[in-house]
Amino acid sequence: MEERNICCCGASTWTKVIAWIEIVCSVILIVIFSVVAITIGGSEPDSGHDESFNNMLAVIMLILRAVVLFLMGIVLLRGSLKRKPGHIRAWLVITTIGLIVQVILETVNVVSGGEFVSLVVTALVIPFFIFLLWTVNIHKNEIMAAATA
Repeated sequence: MEERNICCCGASTWTKVIAWIEIVCSVILIVIFSVVAITIGGSEPDSGHDESFNNMLAVIMLILRAVVLFLMGIVLLRGSLKRKPGHIRAWLVITTIGLIVQVILETVNVVSGGEFVSLVVTALVIPFFIFLLWTVNIHKNEIMAAATA
């Protein structure tokens, strides 16, 4: 079966590029958030103990999210290289869940008095993620079709 071209490259090439971008970006985020955590943890305690605790908790959650992003990038890359549709399906499910959770959190943030800008940014990112999911799904379907042929 011939690989489907999307823009300038095949779906498998796009999938590998997506995986590598996810891996590299997650490593950068882990480093940045770790530096922020060290900075928050090393600051002098003041009357805003609850605020610094909440900030540290938020940074730890961001680090954990970046670690999951890193692991899922590896799962996607491995699934593409070894032609394992189950790995790619796992990436599709986790990425879809992450996108849905992000939209819900941003909506709750805006409704509870947060900044509307973050919801607008999320709305602008959704089409990009739909393209990523669509592309990776094409690659998964091509692997499955080749396995049954």
